[in-house]
Amino acid sequence: MEELFYLIAATAAWRGLLASRVFVFACAVGLTLFSVATKEAGPGSFWSAMGFYATFVVFILIGVVLHYLYRRVWARAESLLLVAGIFGLWIFAIHHRALGALTAAYISTSIVALAIFVGPFLIRAHLPYSAWLDRLSNISYPLYLLHGVNGYIVIRAVYAVTGDYYVGLAAAVTVAVATATVVHLLVETPTNDFGRRVSRRPQVRTTRNDMAPPAEVVHRVDPAATGATSG
Repeated sequence: MEELFYLIAATAAWRGLLASRVFVFACAVGLTLFSVATKEAGPGSFWSAMGFYATFVVFILIGVVLHYLYRRVWARAESLLLVAGIFGLWIFAIHHRALGALTAAYISTSIVALAIFVGPFLIRAHLPYSAWLDRLSNISYPLYLLHGVNGYIVIRAVYAVTGDYYVGLAAAVTVAVATATVVHLLVETPTNDFGRRVSRRPQVRTTRNDMAPPAEVVHRVDPAATGATSG
């Protein structure tokens, strides 16, 4: 599902649409309708899988809204209204996917996740600074990518040797944090720096208007060049 979101976000950013509130909400509506329309597709089919992934991309779009709110591109009131609207679409989509007992679990955990994230986000100016939380935030994305499958493998391997789940859990957390730190330093940071350099690269294409002198520039005329004399 992350790949579907990245494809949509990259295409929208390329076309200059991602910073549009109308586009983000329209995208959420389109994904919701696609999710509902494909719920009857055969189990295991391509369209069934894409509809399932689209359902969760609706929720991921809330992160886009909060990103532009954090960057002060969008106003708070409009952003929170957009968050509420997208979250309502997510509830509608997940409900109509008919996932059985998982539906209630998805809805309840998404509410908890949204409260945990949005709540501190809105009062972040009043929260005390924590250096270790700041460092943890730096590796949050690679940690998200690496902790799941790798963590289960480490827990199972350590448990097979020690017979203690909590030892395995501690080992998994240690490995996940260590590998996430390495990925952050060797992959994430260099590629982010490269992206910033590319985004700041000056445009080489010029137009006739670009070559015209600025309107606010006032040219001083040398009286001697015009033959004028002072009285």
